[in-house]
Amino acid sequence: AFPGQLNLPVLQLALSRGSGGRAIVSAIPVGVAGPAAAAVSYAGVRLVLDLNADGRAQTDETTLSQGNLSADDGSLDLGGFSLELTDGIPAALLVVVDIQASTAENSTFQFSLAASTDVTATNASAEPLAVAGGPVTGGTFTNRLPDTTAPTITISSPAGTYVNAATIPMGFSATDSNSGVASISGLIDGVTPVNDG
Repeated sequence: AFPGQLNLPVLQLALSRGSGGRAIVSAIPVGVAGPAAAAVSYAGVRLVLDLNADGRAQTDETTLSQGNLSADDGSLDLGGFSLELTDGIPAALLVVVDIQASTAENSTFQFSLAASTDVTATNASAEPLAVAGGPVTGGTFTNRLPDTTAPTITISSPAGTYVNAATIPMGFSATDSNSGVASISGLIDGVTPVNDG
């Protein structure tokens, strides 16, 4: 995660209905915790129906509920929707956040559904249904600023004069003080690949 990041999925839920009868979900409360969770500022929190269950919020997917979570309040009731569960077909849901650009670097947070009994679900007669399966805890996120510092590349050879078609020894290195170097790749004359040096 990084300050200013949008559409960050922080919690994934799969809801399914038991056999028989209707089940309609209308509210899911979420909480946030972590050593520096109070230092994180959210521009928005949304509950999204993940239509293709890929774990990412797409522009064509439905936002069921949204709200805002202040730094001093560690919980939010995402409600005001009506989602009817289909027998045998789980509904994939995502809790997605937008992180404000002013959020401090290295602030760590984690979203969760503390208890399944906190989910609001009813049958066709609007009678409460018991919900099982919680708690659910998302991954731990730490805000890091994007690495905008370019790596340093040093070419130590070839040096000197070489005749046409001679074998030329190459020496090079690369460093990146922030992210580290994952790999080195390149081409000589746009054709021959250069191996890691």
